[in-house]
Amino acid sequence: MAGQALNQFDVLVLDAMGVLYAARDDVAELLVPFVRSKAGVVDAASIRAAYMQASLGVLTSREFWTAVQVDPALEDEYLASHRLSPGTGGPITIPTDVLSLE
Repeated sequence: MAGQALNQFDVLVLDAMGVLYAARDDVAELLVPFVRSKAGVVDAASIRAAYMQASLGVLTSREFWTAVQVDPALEDEYLASHRLSPGTGGPITIPTDVLSLE
């Protein structure tokens, strides 16, 4: 592919919370209140511990939601609560002159 024009490519953008996404601590700001609002586990430390286990791959998504006593079918509702920071709602443009295929 060297020497060919690069017109389109896929990019994976990773976020330190509070940069692209508005929540600086998504567990404390979004997850704990969501679980509590669905009559799940009340203890924030227990929710955080289950979240850590899921983040490490010890629990599946379904196992996580079950552990915090929330219907796993509500996962999409929780995910929809994440909001982008102002000014990050559009596509991310990367100048092609900064890309190298070598």
